[in-house]
Amino acid sequence: MPSAPFDIRPIDLRAAGAAEYASLSTLKNAMRRESLPEDPPWPADEQTHRFQGMPALKENTSWVASNGPRDNIVALAQADIYLTGDNPRVLWFEIDVLPEYRLQGLGRT
Repeated sequence: MPSAPFDIRPIDLRAAGAAEYASLSTLKNAMRRESLPEDPPWPADEQTHRFQGMPALKENTSWVASNGPRDNIVALAQADIYLTGDNPRVLWFEIDVLPEYRLQGLGRT
């Protein structure tokens, strides 16, 4: 269990609210800085369009963890299945946690 009181809940990435998209953009840019430090961050509106524009053939189930207000997202878990008919048994899964919230059990929870 996490050592701090986090609100973990499902989220529809195609239809989140503006404040949630802004917080998700901050989270995704933090992850991007770690993996691609030489690349610039994505503008928040571009990240929002990426979430909203996920193709219908991508079945997405996601959860977020918030600390305090619901739009203060500190972690995101995504599970994607691509409904192409090629390989129905493959699931892509990703967990992103802001560095300052790691090692508190969020990924395990």
